[in-house]
Amino acid sequence: MADDLESFNVLPPHRAEGREPTLEAARGWFDGYASDIGYDVHDLNVTASGDVGFASFLYRVTGTLTGGTEVDMWVRATLGFERLDGRWIVTHDHESVPWDPETGQGVLTL
Repeated sequence: MADDLESFNVLPPHRAEGREPTLEAARGWFDGYASDIGYDVHDLNVTASGDVGFASFLYRVTGTLTGGTEVDMWVRATLGFERLDGRWIVTHDHESVPWDPETGQGVLTL
């Protein structure tokens, strides 16, 4: 992960710059679960040219939050990579929840 990573996430903060805010948000996400977290990647597409690459995919998250709420939802994600000093580093992370334009609500199943 790049020190100047730019992230757009489903959970707050919805936009973050830098490695530390992203790591802090990830720690909070993990700590919010009382159970194991199911994380299944679907429809992975990877494209690279030279020193730049992108990966796009859907992922399904399942589990039980510390408050007892059951989670079963889909998220869309796109990661941008740069090859720096021979290593591929995530420099951009964008996640979003599909939504229903008629209700304005997030769509939890695809």
